[in-house]
Amino acid sequence: MAFDISGVHMDVAQIRAFVEIARLGTIQNASQSLCYSQSGVSRQLHALEGHLGVLLFARTGGRLSLTRPGEDILPLAQSIVALSDALLGSAGRTREYAAPGLARVHPR
Repeated sequence: MAFDISGVHMDVAQIRAFVEIARLGTIQNASQSLCYSQSGVSRQLHALEGHLGVLLFARTGGRLSLTRPGEDILPLAQSIVALSDALLGSAGRTREYAAPGLARVHPR
């Protein structure tokens, strides 16, 4: 799933990575939670920051702390992740209506 607004292409996976990093405080912990490599989560974060044009985290020591833009964006990002999960969950509950040959969609 992706959003294409004014030429900006953001993937829900990027937003989910941001939310997990904010929740867990480190890219390492977020990567373990998401079952992604650390470099993959880092790339997702950098891509999202590039799309938004802001730094979402201040990097001090081994931990990351939200910047002011990160604090402002986090509730919206959490809502997007929750809505994405709800959409995929709803689609999963309606499998009886799936067209033959369509792939199943997973939230992660």
